[in-house]
Amino acid sequence: MKSFIKKRLREEIIDGQYMTPAMKTACNKMTIGSYEEALSLTEKAIAHLSEKEKFKIMEKLHQPLSRLKDAQNTLDDEVSRYHMTGDSLADEADTYWHQIQSTICELGPSFQ
Repeated sequence: MKSFIKKRLREEIIDGQYMTPAMKTACNKMTIGSYEEALSLTEKAIAHLSEKEKFKIMEKLHQPLSRLKDAQNTLDDEVSRYHMTGDSLADEADTYWHQIQSTICELGPSFQ
């Protein structure tokens, strides 16, 4: 019973941070398919935070999110113009998603 309780607590609190179901989903998601998916996961993951905390986090996430959107627009443009692309959105998106993900999943206080 003791190990079961420890396991459940460890699942709920990672790095000193309470993990909501949406935050767990975002932290466990390894690949994404679009900017919209990344934005949706991000918004759901930080929905429980105060407006001040959301603003601070979104300031940090602005750059990778905008780069992800630019990459998606560039690849979509190549597909529409040339009917092909040398890269896939999944490859480009994952680079930025991991930056976003690490910011979201490391919100808890640092251990001392």
